[in-house]
Amino acid sequence: MTQQTMNVSFTTPELMAWLDQVKVFTDEFRICVGVYPDGETKAGRITAIIWPYKGGKPATWPADEGKGGGGSSFIPPFNEGGLQP
Repeated sequence: MTQQTMNVSFTTPELMAWLDQVKVFTDEFRICVGVYPDGETKAGRITAIIWPYKGGKPATWPADEGKGGGGSSFIPPFNEGGLQP
């Protein structure tokens, strides 16, 4: 590994737009830390994602009642951070 991760940054407009979209379906946000696996261009570097949770489980979008009552799906985490340096 030639570089170490000093921080992970998220831009305010993108993060706030995502938070505004998902906050009504959550009661907590978990900051999850991970390491890029071997074979990736950023292998060995640390990253962080923001995962929405509700009731101790990953948050879900509401069921889509307008399309045959399909089940709800998990809200994807916010994973748009930039590694520094």
